[in-house]
Amino acid sequence: MVDYEGPSPPAGTGYHRYQLFLFEQHRSDVEPVVNDGVRGGWDLNTFVRANGLCHRLVAANQFRAASQNAA
Repeated sequence: MVDYEGPSPPAGTGYHRYQLFLFEQHRSDVEPVVNDGVRGGWDLNTFVRANGLCHRLVAANQFRAASQNAA
């Protein structure tokens, strides 16, 4: 749906949380995510409702990452 962008927290901002969710999907017409370069503030619940993904959460994972160039 979008190009992969690895974790890139800004220097000096400590750890950032990243979460991945895999939903069961019954439709093939899921709306693409528009990546405007801003990752924060994205609303998972709105995306899930808009694309009918409320059926079942299949898997989830999360991790933390900090900048290699810590201030």
